[in-house]
This record gives sequence, structure tokens and C-alpha cells, in this order.
Amino acid sequence: MTADLAGRKLEIVDVGCGARPYESLLKPITARYVGVDWTERPNVDVVAPAEDLPFEDETFDLLLSTQVLEHVDDPARVVAEAGRVLRPGGIALVSTHGIVNYHPSPNDYWRWTHSGLARLLQQHGGFDEVVLHHNAGTASAITYLLFRQLEVLASRKGLAAVLRPATFAANVLAWRADLLYASRYPDRPPDLCANYLAVARRPAI
Repeated sequence: MTADLAGRKLEIVDVGCGARPYESLLKPITARYVGVDWTERPNVDVVAPAEDLPFEDETFDLLLSTQVLEHVDDPARVVAEAGRVLRPGGIALVSTHGIVNYHPSPNDYWRWTHSGLARLLQQHGGFDEVVLHHNAGTASAITYLLFRQLEVLASRKGLAAVLRPATFAANVLAWRADLLYASRYPDRPPDLCANYLAVARRPAI
């Protein structure tokens, strides 16, 4: 959290809120929490596409968009809307995929690299600071893709439980390999990453 937002209650919008899994975590710093999603369902306060948020400019202090960008028609417009509804000094927390299996909800269009996601936010959101965090690295991404397919096959044969110990062991080994890579190349992002979190800040006045 930046100095602009520290020490006060925040007005928060969750774009693509789903079941609002992060609301309870943010409750201690929340003055108002608004859940937005593209279709009507429980926990949704406002039904609207992420490309066209029905809010005035500079309405919120914090915007969440978790695992949404890969599903929208126009990511650049979504990012522009995120920047528009944030107040000066406001923060957008945006997570999305680098490499992952196809998962339509209802569609699945996009994947990003470390620099590609940063560029999208900088060019279209009006953010003056973008920090990218990668969730694990190449070994974990490859392990995830491989064992996801194995889990699908095992489930069809009724053998999902048999695969779990191997899945756990493979993920531990991959996590250790990623830690070793990061220790040797601390300034280099991984070549493959399943998921990214971007922390983007609107310029303060």
C-alpha cells in the first residue's frame, strides 16, 4: 500500500468479483466494497462488462481484477476503465495468466508475458508505476501444465486420488527449482510463468 492510501478506509471495486473471495481479507481497510461482474449472480452488486464500468471518474481508491483479463474482448479498454475510476494515487491489483490451460468462462482469449502485461497497463491505464510479481516460475509452469492434463485423464479413469502424491512431489521439486533459478538470476523474470500479479498506481496529485 502506498503512502497515499495508508492509514484510512478505502472505497474498493472488485471487477469480475465472482464469489468475492478477497472481501474478507480487505475488510479491515474497507469503507465500501462494490462487486462487479458481467452477469447477475449472488454477491454481485453491479452487473456490467469490465470494458464499460458504470461509475464516475475517480470514484475508488483500490481496484481488484483477478483472473479477468484473459476472458474479456478488449483488455486495453478494461485497463483504461480501471485507470479512469481510480482516484489519484489509487492502486489497481490485476492478476492474469502467462501460460495456462484453455478455460473458457465464457471465453478465453489472451495470455501475457512479464513485459507485455506491464506495457498494457502503462499504455492504456494512465498508471505511472507498475510492478509485476510472477507466481513461481518456469519449472512450476511446466509442472502445472503437465499434471493438469494427467489429472484430467486420471479423473476419467477414476484414479485422481492415486495421482495426488505424485502431483504434490512434483510441485515441491518444481518450487525448489524455481527458488534456485531466482537465487542465481534475481533480476531476470522466468521464461514461463503460469500467473502474474500487477500492482499499478495512478499518479498522485
